[in-house]
Amino acid sequence: MRQQWVDLFSGMARGSIPFDGTGMILDAKFDPNSNYAIFEIIWFKNVKNIIPSDDSVTFQSDGHKIFLMYEPQSFTARYMEPYLREDGRKIPMRFNELAKIELDNRDSVFVSLKPYTSHGSFTVEAPARGNLVYYFFDTGEVADGEAALRNLHLFLVTVLKDDFRLKRQYVDQVTEVLRQNFDYLKSLQN
Repeated sequence: MRQQWVDLFSGMARGSIPFDGTGMILDAKFDPNSNYAIFEIIWFKNVKNIIPSDDSVTFQSDGHKIFLMYEPQSFTARYMEPYLREDGRKIPMRFNELAKIELDNRDSVFVSLKPYTSHGSFTVEAPARGNLVYYFFDTGEVADGEAALRNLHLFLVTVLKDDFRLKRQYVDQVTEVLRQNFDYLKSLQN
């Protein structure tokens, strides 16, 4: 099976993104001054319309979002609910909607317990320098959505292990929560 992901905005400019069927977008935002990072995974299917602008793109489709947040011990607002934090550091979730995995060094990883649904449409902003927005898609070689899910999962595991230096035991815990979310998303396809 081929690796099937592409930078969302350059892929759209080239016209090389297939928006029919199921797709997933990974929007990763990294704090330039710390390890703080937010990964937003957006699963969608049957896009009715795509509305690009200079600095964003809006998809007219329900977007089911999974959030993964890496929070260093030094983060001063770590006890503030994630939905109340300043722009660039907030996600639309409360602590009781997130699984918390505390690392040996007292940093924490939070993962959505269940996808958050954005009804009707969702917008993805063009990434600032140092951030990324990738589109994961299927080639039709396996069941609808399976290749995109598998490739996205492998990509996230690689980032957590190589860039954030998470030990295998923590990667396994994150993977288990992500798997539960992915299983829920797969159930929506039926």
